[in-house]
This record gives sequence, C-alpha cells and structure tokens, in this order.
Amino acid sequence: MSLPLTFQVRLKWIQLRFPVVHLLLSLGAAGLIGSLGQAYGPHSFPATWWLVAVGLVLSWAMALVAHLLGHIVAARVIGDEPYRCMLWVFGDTPDGYRLPRAPGPESVVALGGPLANIVLGATAAVLWWSGHGAWGPTGTAWLSLSAASFTLGLVNLLPGQPLDGGRILTALLLYLHDASSGVPRLILALGRLMALFLLGLAIMVLQVETRATILGLWLGWLGWSLGRALRWEHLRLMTATVGRTKPAGSLIGVQARVQASQPIGEVAESLLVADRSPLALVLDGDAVVGVLAADQLGPALRRRSAEPARRVMVPVERLPQVSGQEPVVCAFELLLDSGAPAILVTEGQRIIGALALGSLSKLLRLQQSAHSTAVADNSG
Repeated sequence: MSLPLTFQVRLKWIQLRFPVVHLLLSLGAAGLIGSLGQAYGPHSFPATWWLVAVGLVLSWAMALVAHLLGHIVAARVIGDEPYRCMLWVFGDTPDGYRLPRAPGPESVVALGGPLANIVLGATAAVLWWSGHGAWGPTGTAWLSLSAASFTLGLVNLLPGQPLDGGRILTALLLYLHDASSGVPRLILALGRLMALFLLGLAIMVLQVETRATILGLWLGWLGWSLGRALRWEHLRLMTATVGRTKPAGSLIGVQARVQASQPIGEVAESLLVADRSPLALVLDGDAVVGVLAADQLGPALRRRSAEPARRVMVPVERLPQVSGQEPVVCAFELLLDSGAPAILVTEGQRIIGALALGSLSKLLRLQQSAHSTAVADNSG
C-alpha cells in the first residue's frame, strides 16, 4: 500500500505532489485511447492517433491547471494556508493526514476546482461555436478543451472520495458524526460506487455511440484511476482518525538490523521478502547510523551486490525524528512535510525504529484486528 514515487513542488500558494508512476501511465493511456479512438471512431478526430493523443494530453493538462487554480483561489478567499494536494489524472486529492475543515470552508475550497473547469469548458465551447462548429485543427482543439474541462469539473462533483463532491460530503458527515464511527468506511464505499459508476458509464457510451469512443475510453480510464486513488484515500482517512490515538511506537514491531559494513547482497533477500516497503536499521557497532529501504536495493544490486550497506543507506542526519509516544498522525504529517524517505522513532535518546509511508499498512491491520476483536466480543 505504499505510494508511488512522487515529485514535489512547493510554491507560495501551493504544495503539490505528482505521483510519477501514475502520470506516466496516464500518458500511455492517452496514446492507447488515441489509437483505439482513431480505429473505432474515426469521425470524432480526423487525424492520426498520435495527434489525438497529444490533443488529449494538452487539453487535460490545461483542465488540470484550471482545476488547481480554482482550488488555490478558493483557499485564499477563506484565508487558508497554502493549498496542499496530490495531483491525479481526475484532478487532485488532499495531501496530508488532516481531517476536513468545517463543512462551510471545506465546501468553498472543494467547489473552486469544478467551478473553474465549468467556466473554462463553457468559454472553450463558445469559442468553438463562434467558428460555426469547425472541425479543423483550431476548432478541434477548442472542442477537446471544452470536453476535457467539462468532464473533469462534472466528474469531481460526484459524491465520492477523493472527488470534490466527496470531500464536501465527508466534511458534513464528520461534522454530524464522530470520526471514530463508521463514517470513513461509508465514505470509501461511496468512492468505490462512483468508480464503478464511471466504468459502467464508459461501457454504456462505448456500446451506444461509436463516435463517442474516445469519451468512453476516457471515462473508463477515469473510473479505474479513481479506484486506484482510493488506496491512498483509505490510508489518509484511517491515519487521520485511528492515528490520532495510536502511538507511533506501536507500528515499529520487529525491525531488521544490519551492520554498515555488511554487503547488500547478504541482506537483500531477507529484506525483499519482508512486508511491503520494509525498512532496516543500519548499525555501526551498537549505534544506528542510517536506514535502508527495500526500494533502494534494486538499483544498488544492479551496480554491485558487494557494496556495503553504508553506501546505500540514508544517514540519520537526513531523517526527521519523532518520539514513540507521539500519535501516528503527527509522525506521518512530519514525514510528508520533510519529503524524507523515512522518519526515525525514538525513545528518549535511543532510536528504536523507523517508519515509511508503507508502514501505514500495519496501522490498517491493527485497526482491522481491533475491529474483529470488538465484533467477536459483542457477539459473545
């Protein structure tokens, strides 16, 4: 359940993270949609498949920019701090592990993105219509931008996380009910329902209208992407609720320890077969001098398996630290803010372990175990 490799941008009014793997897959999907759309719906775009793909990417990129600007302006209107989000193909999802604001401010910020898309889509549609519905390069570009912006804006109004409509509903439900209730599960269930709705709509469009092939494929990609994004939303909501009471030290468990002089070839097998995104503490004698993660081993092993762990590890000086008694949510907020690959957990002056984003899967297992125990006790 670890997040994909991300690229961070920090500006005055926004803190943005790009999930690189997902965006690269989106570019590949644009090429596939352009190719298939040209084959099965040639009347929609009278151009070669790669021009269709480029048009899709540029239109969607402009719609995403308008969407983010809408959120940023709305956040400034209510006097909020810099807008924090992670960019996905369907828009953005809140970044961090904070619970939503009160319903009023949360609704203002959430609606800013879709409203900006609707305004941009309407403007592009008027410009296309002013050319008498021309299907030349300019007319096609305006129509493509209008379709992308309207699709992005209207899809984000659906009441399912992590869409903007879901953010409004989440803020309202958490305001009316305690966060420890079943609200997070209901919110995630609605998100899955919205993903299935988009996939079903895509299938219906593909079957009903051949000329709408590209739109149908587009909606299908959005539905699949939304379902994938729910993994991050699940982690975010569970950490923001359960993580407020769980201490960071409870996620450590038994952690691998290796010597700094030990060749990575010797430690790779045991580390790679452990839980997803495992971490090992690197020791110099009895002192912890760094952290070694499984995702660092692949590139290092291709270079030289005899390389010592000291050459691959992340030194402790580059990692933030948190007390094991601090809540889990505080630890992972600090981890996100720092941009570091891991955070050290201490007990007094002693380092007792390290946590990475992949460690959140253990929090989910603890919560599921506690829920199962509570159900069993109630049944008894």
